Amino acid sequence: DRLAMLWRPRRPRLALSAVCRALPANACYETLATPVAVVDALRAHWQPIFTATAPDPSAASELLTDDGANWRFRRVPPISAEDLYRYFREARCTAPGPDGIPSKLWALGGLGAARSLEYLADYLA
Repeated sequence: DRLAMLWRPRRPRLALSAVCRALPANACYETLATPVAVVDALRAHWQPIFTATAPDPSAASELLTDDGANWRFRRVPPISAEDLYRYFREARCTAPGPDGIPSKLWALGGLGAARSLEYLADYLA
């Protein structure tokens, strides 16, 4: 399928030559074709989604208080540093997670970085 080939890593990619932006007043669309206008429109659309937000401690406490007792992890073996390291080695390049660190950077940290996450998981358990 031609569309599926656009997402393969070693195939030609889709190149945007313009984007359409909905105009709020009359439900029409405006076509933006200059590179600056395209970047500005994409930034305005996606920035609220990717902007970091601070966690809400009261919501976290409420979740743990209300639902935490229902979680059954007794039969789940703890994650090992080797499991974490294997995951990070096989993970693709990703955007930074909640910690601000891309998964490939964790892989570059080697088993020592994975061991620190294992200690953290043990501490939080």
